Amino acid sequence: MPPPSPFTSSLFVSCLLALAVSCVPLPSPPSPAAKSAPPPLIELSAGPYWHGQGNDGPTVGEALAYYAALKTLRREELDREHKRLRGEMAGPSAGGLPALQLLLLAVVPGQGLIPPDQSVKLLEAARQDVTLHRQLADLFILLGDQLSSRLTVQAQNKQGSQTLRSTRKKLTAQGDDLANCRRERDDLADKLEQLQSIEQDLMNRESKELGNK
Repeated sequence: MPPPSPFTSSLFVSCLLALAVSCVPLPSPPSPAAKSAPPPLIELSAGPYWHGQGNDGPTVGEALAYYAALKTLRREELDREHKRLRGEMAGPSAGGLPALQLLLLAVVPGQGLIPPDQSVKLLEAARQDVTLHRQLADLFILLGDQLSSRLTVQAQNKQGSQTLRSTRKKLTAQGDDLANCRRERDDLADKLEQLQSIEQDLMNRESKELGNK
């Protein structure tokens, strides 16, 4: 049998290589990276400034965060939040979280929407809520102390205003009395001057009469 020609050998080798390559599995193209799921949306349980979930009742941290947010609001924003809470208190969701929010708004310095005496009533109502009192008993103590201090200052200011009005009234009366005394003095001075003038005229007449004699 004659030996294979070089051409035949190279053709045979090429066929073997092609067969081997066809048997090797080709790498699959890289799969696109899986998109990460978006974070779950956190829905506010009440109001645009409340950041709690309200699952087990509001916590002290959530209440303080709401209070801190209220302190950054402008006057018109506080007014809108006050109206919103008043609407919720008048509806079926009265009490609970809206009552707590209204109480926290009432203790914002300089809010001017809820007077201190009404704030005390809100605090008493919140304390009667078992869920709120169980979670926020210590916070209610602090709020009670703060409201008591404000009522004391308000009473002192009121007493001071009454004292000031009374003092002003006395000073006004004394001023009127002094003005009347001055008028009476001026009237007496005028009368005395008139009497002196009359007396001088009489003395002049007597002198003339004696001179004529």
